[in-house]
Order: sequence, then structure tokens, then C-alpha cells
Amino acid sequence: MGLRRLCIPVALILLLAGCATESTAKEPTAVTVSRRLWFGICAGVCSSYDVTVSASGDVVTHKVLMDGNRSRHYRVTPEAAARFMERLRPFRPQGERRTHLECKHDVTPQEAELLLHVTEVEIRWRSSVQPGRLIACDTADDQPILDAIGHALAEIRLWPSGSPIPADYRPDDE
Repeated sequence: MGLRRLCIPVALILLLAGCATESTAKEPTAVTVSRRLWFGICAGVCSSYDVTVSASGDVVTHKVLMDGNRSRHYRVTPEAAARFMERLRPFRPQGERRTHLECKHDVTPQEAELLLHVTEVEIRWRSSVQPGRLIACDTADDQPILDAIGHALAEIRLWPSGSPIPADYRPDDE
């Protein structure tokens, strides 16, 4: 009977200690947004990049370009990193989720040959307790996700294409 009395409080303490750390561990330590060109011809600004933002404010961008790849590392405030993550939080799944089994684009039969079969949009949440991965399409069906990505990137001074916003840029409404 004495051992049972000791085990119950010890188990309760361990359970509560686990709960106290779990809520902070669920928060992502980093979020990566990846976009890939889905059509074989690019005539303008093409989104093909990976952007990783850590909770501490480290940002790593990797752009896939016709003339080679470019990587860039810079820092933002932890508050800007938190705003970036908050913009994407509504779309964070538990585990992995695909918005569509296959991305469908309205193209002619001749253009169909130029469709690239790639993961068009991917968001990965890194966390020791609850990682997540969302795979979406670069289509009107997934426009809310694309809009959220654009707003999240603006929080860390990037255009929706993944390119840096110049430091002296001020939109008309500011």
C-alpha cells in the first residue's frame, strides 16, 4: 500500500512536468516554405525557392534560377519570425496533408507537354513534438494558402517570388 501511495504522486508530477514543456515544444522551431515552377517556360517572375525561418530570426533563402542557384542568409527580429509563422499557422496540419492528390492546371494539349510534375507548394513546420507538412498546388483552389505565404514573406521583407524587398521600398499606403 505504501508503494502505491508513492507512485501516484510521482506519476502525477511527471505527467504535469511533461505537459508544461509540451505546449512550448509544439511551437515550431523553424518553418520552411518551398515553391517550384510547375510549367516548363517562365516569362517573367517565377517562384522557385526555399525560405526557412527559425524562431530566433535566422532566415535562409535558396532561389532556383535559370543561371544557377543563389542562397542568402540574414536575420530578422524574433518578433518578425513569429509573425511569419503566425501567418501560416492556420494551415498547419498535424502530420502531413495534401490539398489535392494531383495538381490540375487548365492548359491546352500542346502546353500539357510543358507541365512539370513537381511539388508546387510545400510548407514544413519543424518541431520536436508536432512537425507538420502541407503540400498544395499553385492554383486558384489553394489561393488562401498562396496569399498567406505572400503575407508571411512580407513579414520578413521578401516578395511573394522569394526575392528581397529593397530596404528603401515603401508602398503607397504607408
